[in-house]
Amino acid sequence: MAIISRCKYFRWFVSACIFAWIQLPRIFVGDPSWSQRKIGGSDCRAYVQDKLGPASMSSLEKLEVLREDTRIQRVVVIFRHGHKEIVEKNAFLPDEIFWRLQQEASLTEVGRRQAQELGKQLQTRGLDAANVEWVELLSSEAPRCIDTMLAVQEASNPGHPGHSVKTVKTEAAWMNATHRPREEKEAADEMRAIGWQSIMERLSSGERITGYLSLDEAVQKLRNTSLTVKRRPNDPNVGASLKPLEMILVCTHDVILYALATWFMEGMAPNKPDFLETALWWQEGGQEHFYYGSQEFVKKCPSS
Repeated sequence: MAIISRCKYFRWFVSACIFAWIQLPRIFVGDPSWSQRKIGGSDCRAYVQDKLGPASMSSLEKLEVLREDTRIQRVVVIFRHGHKEIVEKNAFLPDEIFWRLQQEASLTEVGRRQAQELGKQLQTRGLDAANVEWVELLSSEAPRCIDTMLAVQEASNPGHPGHSVKTVKTEAAWMNATHRPREEKEAADEMRAIGWQSIMERLSSGERITGYLSLDEAVQKLRNTSLTVKRRPNDPNVGASLKPLEMILVCTHDVILYALATWFMEGMAPNKPDFLETALWWQEGGQEHFYYGSQEFVKKCPSS
């Protein structure tokens, strides 16, 4: 009888473990100085530092040069959010829940310090809102992006009220609003099944995917969102800014930066953006310039 009772309790214990495994997906943060990354098709851990990487520092140095160039009126400064919580997939976790948890992953303390470092660098280099015209702050709707942008703004001008952060669904630039519920559902299901990065890589290779814009069309939507932003009607500096440069700051995701870099590099495979990786996008003399990974790429501006 005692053996039967022990077996019963053991079965209950096993059932409880399985239930917990299914209902409580493992959100692993652990030491926030470590980040899980995919390299060469295998999972490994790469050390994440509070400081900005060499590519981002190079972009800031380039931005200083652009500030002094009177031919340049506006630069879009695009950066990936800071280090985020790691959501690990397990065999029992439904894909839809895993996808949602990935989207909701929060900024870690390391990520916050990374964002603060970017803000401090902007202030030190005279690229803060007191010295150049911050026209608008745009962020993905993901909380980690909003928190990154707020940390950048606060560190660049501590103790002073700043611009409000406008949220935009940057990922939506790639979605084709067909107004056909079935096609839009298929596109959303495929995105959840294979992930944004796979979608972007397929679009970057020239593949057409139902429910998604081509790379050219998607970049045009992003261009309309960023390069064509107008000053606010109540901006006291409208018409006569004495500041040497206008800047739009955009906080987004690695896949957006990766796809933009791929478009400008015309099929070459760019390096995957690290946390707070920073790129610059501006127009000059009928050409569009994109500075990423310590390299500058140039394409002719669209005619319309």
